[in-house]
Amino acid sequence: MTHQTESTVADLVGQLSAGAISLEEFLWGAAGAGLDRREAARYAVAAAATATPGNRSAGAGTGTSGTSGTSAAGRVLRVGLWLAVDGMDPAISTYRTSRLLTEQLYSTLMALGPDGRPYPDLAEWIEVSEDALTYTFGIVAGVLFHDGTPVTADDVAFSLNRLLEMGEAYHFDPWVATIAGADVVDTLTVRLRLTQPTGPILTWLAFCGTGVVPRAAVEADRDLNREPIGSGPFRLARPWGGTDSGESILLERHDASVRGGHPFTPRLPGLEFTAILSAADRVAALREGRIDLDALLGADDFAAVAGTTGLVAHETPDSRWHWLVVNCRQAPLGDVRVRRAIALAIDRRELLDAGFLGHGTPIGAGVIAPWSWAAARDLDGFGPTADPAAARALLADAGVAEGTKLVITAMDSLGIAIRQAELIADQLRAVGLGAEVAVVDGAAWGASVTRDGDFQLATSYWGSPIWDPDDFVYMGFRSGARYDLGSCSTRALDETMDRGRGTVVQAERRAAYGDLQALALEQLPVIPTIQPAMLRGTTARLRGYIPTPCAQLRTLRDAWLEE
Repeated sequence: MTHQTESTVADLVGQLSAGAISLEEFLWGAAGAGLDRREAARYAVAAAATATPGNRSAGAGTGTSGTSGTSAAGRVLRVGLWLAVDGMDPAISTYRTSRLLTEQLYSTLMALGPDGRPYPDLAEWIEVSEDALTYTFGIVAGVLFHDGTPVTADDVAFSLNRLLEMGEAYHFDPWVATIAGADVVDTLTVRLRLTQPTGPILTWLAFCGTGVVPRAAVEADRDLNREPIGSGPFRLARPWGGTDSGESILLERHDASVRGGHPFTPRLPGLEFTAILSAADRVAALREGRIDLDALLGADDFAAVAGTTGLVAHETPDSRWHWLVVNCRQAPLGDVRVRRAIALAIDRRELLDAGFLGHGTPIGAGVIAPWSWAAARDLDGFGPTADPAAARALLADAGVAEGTKLVITAMDSLGIAIRQAELIADQLRAVGLGAEVAVVDGAAWGASVTRDGDFQLATSYWGSPIWDPDDFVYMGFRSGARYDLGSCSTRALDETMDRGRGTVVQAERRAAYGDLQALALEQLPVIPTIQPAMLRGTTARLRGYIPTPCAQLRTLRDAWLEE
C-alpha cells in the first residue's frame, strides 16, 4: 500500500468511525483508492468495534471486558428471560425473547457493532454498484451449518428470497420491500438487487430475522421453529418441547461459525435460556446463582442488584420509545392545536419516574432515539414537565369545551402501558379534558386500534430490533405503514421519510431526518413521551460481554465466565 493510499484509507476510516459517511461511501472510496475488497471489509469490521454510548454499570466487578480468563473451558451461561420464546425460525418468530436465541443460532450477511454500525459478518467482502442498486457479497469459506453441511451462496439467496415470498406473513416485510431478489453468482458469491437505493439496507441485513437457513432443510419441511439449523456460534443441544412446554432451551458451542468475515468459535461452551416471567423471581434466581444474566431487570431491582456483592447492574440506552398514538380521524384530534395541547399537558418526568424510577430519557422533541446518529438534539420541543397553562390556552383557541371526553386505550397485558395511560389521563384532566382509560385485551386492541381505527388515544411503544433511524419512523407513522394507527401523517412527512430511506449518502440521510424531526414536532403525527433505559443484571464473573440496545445479547458470543 502506497503512502497516498494509506493516507486516503486512514481518512476514510476516520470518517466511517465518526459516522460522517456510510459503509457504502467507505467501500466506494476504498475501491477508488485501490484497496482490495477483503482488506476494505477488514477495516470496516475494525471501525465498528466501538463502545456503546451511554452505558453505565454498577456493582462489584463492574468491568465486562478484557482478554484474560477462561477460554474454551468453563460452564454454560444461564440466561433468565422475561417471556417464553415463540419459536426459533428467524423468518417466523417475532418475540423479542426469541430474537435473543435466533441471533445466536443463525449467521447474517452483516452484523452490528456495539454502537449499531453495520459491518460484514458472514460476508467476507462487499461490492456496491455506483447506483446503489446492486450489492454483491462474498461468503466466508468453510462455514458450516449445525448439521455439518457447508453454507453456500445458494442458501443465502434462498433465505432472502424466502422472506420476499412470504410477503406480509414476514412480520418485518417493510424492511425487505426494496429487495427485488437475490441471485447466486457462484458457490460463495451472492448478488442482491434493489428497486431503489436504500439507506438502511446493510443494517437490515444484520437483523437476525434475515438469518441464513439451509435450503435443503427448509425444502424437506424441517420445522426450524422447534428444530433450528443455522450456522451461528451456538446450536440447539437438545430437543425443545415448544412455547408451552415450560422447558429451558440449551444451546451448545458450534465450532464452525463466522464472525466479522472470519471463521469463529465462541468461548462459552453453551447458553441456557429459561423463561422466568416474574421480575422478582428472576432477581431471586440471579442473587441465588441459579442464573447468570437477567435479560430484563426491573427498575425496582436495579439498586439492589448493584449493591449485591458478586453482581453487576447494567444500564444501556434502549431502542424502545414510548408514545401516545393519536387518531386524527376522531374529532377534535385532527386539529394539531389539540395534539399540541395534549403534548404540553404530559409530564414526561412523572411517567419516567413512576414507571422506570427515572431510568431513561424524557422525549420532548424529535421521534428518533436521542442516542442515534440522526437525532436532532438542537430541537426546542416539549419540556420534561407539563405546561398546563399553555395547554389550556391552545384548547381554548381550538374551541374545545371543558370536560370534552377523550378515552385512552391500553392493552391489558402491558402493565406499563396501563400505568402510563392512567397518569396521562390524570394530566389531561388537570387541563380540563374529560380523560378516561379503557383497558382492553389483545383481541379488542387488534380490532379497535390496529384494524378499525375505533379509538381516540392509545399508549404504545416501539421496540426497534435494529438501530437505523428509519425504523423509528417508517413503521410507526408513514402513511399506510403497518403501525400507522392514527393516520396523522402528511405528504410532507411521508416525502421526508422517503428521502431518508432512499439514499445511502450519510449527509443526505442526516439532513432528511433532521427535517423530519422538525416537521414531526410541528405536526405531531404521534406524541413522543419517554425512552426507558434497558436494564440488565449479571454475575460479576461474566467477562467480554458488552451491553447493547435493542434487547440484544449478541455480544455473548465474545463472552466468558471467569473462574
